[in-house]
Amino acid sequence: MIFDVDKLDDALRVMGRKQLKPEFRENWDPEHPRDGFCYVISEVLYHYVVSDDFKPHVVRNENGSTHWYLQNNLGEILDLVVDPGDRDTDYYARGKPHRFRTANVSKRGAMLTNLLRLVKQLR
Repeated sequence: MIFDVDKLDDALRVMGRKQLKPEFRENWDPEHPRDGFCYVISEVLYHYVVSDDFKPHVVRNENGSTHWYLQNNLGEILDLVVDPGDRDTDYYARGKPHRFRTANVSKRGAMLTNLLRLVKQLR
């Protein structure tokens, strides 16, 4: 998969704090623009970038929040929010396959795809 994460970061900076869920707005930092956008990033990757092998997964954190990422049938994780060196395999083992809230990309996802100028894949 070829994907420009610098371009992703720039697009998320344009979207900014106001496009985050309220619980993530206060701690958002433009230096780490992907934080708080895990659902939107996973949704856009799923609909526009990766193959059908990757499916959405969600893990519930101890504080009740959720973290979204993609995983394929070989167990490979695609999570652009958490750096590969910081990934805890036990954390992802608690994750479960889950459908996105909508069949098509959400409003925030559409905003991100427009900023990234992505074209939807045929599935």
